Amino acid sequence: MRIDVGKLLLLIAIICSILPGIIPEVVLWACLTISAYIYRNTIPSIIGKSSYRRLLVVVIMFVLLFSLQLRHGLLQSDEKFRLFGLTKCIIAPYIIGISFFSICKERFVLKTVAIITALFSIVYMIAIILSRNPDAVSYQLGSVNGVTGVDLVVLPAVVYSSQDQSNIKGSSPFWRYSYYTIVTALVILSSSFTATIVFALQVIAYIMYYFIGERMNKAIKRFLLLLLLVIMALSICIATGNIYIDPWELRTRVGIWNNSYNQFMAGDRFCRLFGTGNDIVQMMANRQEAHNVFLEVLLIYGIVGLVIFTVCSYFSTRRIIQLSRGESKSIYISIVSYIIIISLHPFYTGLFLFQILSITIILYQAVCKTHISNRQISLQ
Repeated sequence: MRIDVGKLLLLIAIICSILPGIIPEVVLWACLTISAYIYRNTIPSIIGKSSYRRLLVVVIMFVLLFSLQLRHGLLQSDEKFRLFGLTKCIIAPYIIGISFFSICKERFVLKTVAIITALFSIVYMIAIILSRNPDAVSYQLGSVNGVTGVDLVVLPAVVYSSQDQSNIKGSSPFWRYSYYTIVTALVILSSSFTATIVFALQVIAYIMYYFIGERMNKAIKRFLLLLLLVIMALSICIATGNIYIDPWELRTRVGIWNNSYNQFMAGDRFCRLFGTGNDIVQMMANRQEAHNVFLEVLLIYGIVGLVIFTVCSYFSTRRIIQLSRGESKSIYISIVSYIIIISLHPFYTGLFLFQILSITIILYQAVCKTHISNRQISLQ
């Protein structure tokens, strides 16, 4: 009974994250709250009581930072609404973990997310072919980078699932080959630099796994645990100019990062410590998001927010890897892809749907067993 209720709540939450307006927002938070209450005992038993408490602490800390900005920050009414959206996305991984962690081990999650991302991908491909402005297709996923980002986090989970089903009599490979084809076609049509790089890295990783096998496990685990800190350090070093790269490189992202850091340093003590409540960067005549998760959090919630986010992200990632027990190599590829994507695209600007879909898939791979019974398979 509880599993059925959880599935329903997850579906409603995903649908509400697509729809605009205050009513879907209220329903979304009701779903999250009810699910968190229903699974208040089940989720701690899966991830451990200490890990569960840490998730709660992170959420509470960012709620306090949000309250601090509302009280002492110089925010207009529309900026307060924007800060709510930004905060919601920053703490999304922790909220999804608290609310839906136990549901994520169900094959229903992969089936649902794969269908949603495939449909979005098809719509975007049609828009790219027929429209002069394909970015206007979806408000929630924004530019085509949004849907390719989700696709590339979901793709390794589909590969993982196909490995589970390969020895099952009567298992049809049609659905997964269709998904591979859709994702590949969208990456090619999108001409996205980030999507192309991440897709190529995924292909290379699977080729290496095929030839090298289990000998890569320890190396990849160590690499993944250090990746978050390394990417943050590189981002900061490039932004501060300690590592000089032409501002027009990475499709002008270097210039945006430089301006982000300069804008951060130009703030007063309060802004440097607790942020400005916004991640918008002035680029000559244009206003852009910071295009980097660490710089975005730094601008939104300052040094305090970035420290909380980085430390908690590191330990959360390590815990997810521990839960997988090394059974799924694809989870490493999904997490690395996710980190690269949010380090190059502005996904902390209200794209809650991206967070829900990506995080549930990562959690799915963390808690789903490699060997499952025929009864649990519902993808066919």
